[in-house]
Amino acid sequence: MQGTLHVVLNTMSIPAARVARCVAGGVDCVHVMRPAFDRLPELAGHPEIARRLVVHAPSEQPKLGAVSPMDTLSQFVLPNTLPLHLPPERVQEGNKFLNTAATTVSAGTPHHRVIGATCHSLDEVSAAVRVLPSLEYLFIGTMYPTPSHPEKPTVEGPALLKDVRGFAATMPIPPLIAIGGIELRHIKELVEAGADGIAVIRSILHADDPQDAALSMKKEIMRRLEAVAA
Repeated sequence: MQGTLHVVLNTMSIPAARVARCVAGGVDCVHVMRPAFDRLPELAGHPEIARRLVVHAPSEQPKLGAVSPMDTLSQFVLPNTLPLHLPPERVQEGNKFLNTAATTVSAGTPHHRVIGATCHSLDEVSAAVRVLPSLEYLFIGTMYPTPSHPEKPTVEGPALLKDVRGFAATMPIPPLIAIGGIELRHIKELVEAGADGIAVIRSILHADDPQDAALSMKKEIMRRLEAVAA
């Protein structure tokens, strides 16, 4: 996951054709949150998008009578075995969450893999790597003020990346993907603070040319990683 570029769909308003242009520009993972779940079948119909899809499990509590948050997913037509990303509220459920997923979403199919999780503190990082040691990456945020989190008067910022890097001396951690209000101009600071990759919404999905925006961000990530490694 080092050097990877991620986009997050949190609305139904982004057409698959625009997502495809993001992928053409170098986006490695396309994350789909609950507000965009209805678009999953369409996205899965594009081979280049389908192999990059990651579904974000809902963070809210399940409705009365539901077995788990996976019940929320079961109402959608999901391609079998799509990898999952957990919010902090779901990390502690760990393997129990996965075992329920296999039967709730599509009985008899292989388990959905949890490949990533979002963390906003060192405590959440510690919980994630302890409960789910096979994680392929961690989203670390929130880096900068963003309309996606209007409830946060202050954000964790790049300092959290530095803290997590220090924490890595005590136990192995997966690659760190910075998220939250990130623009092209921020990538240097974030990579120098410890980011292995970047996740965005507006900087690419809402750009005039999403393919060009993705290409520019991908090149900048790789350039800054090479500079840090030199």
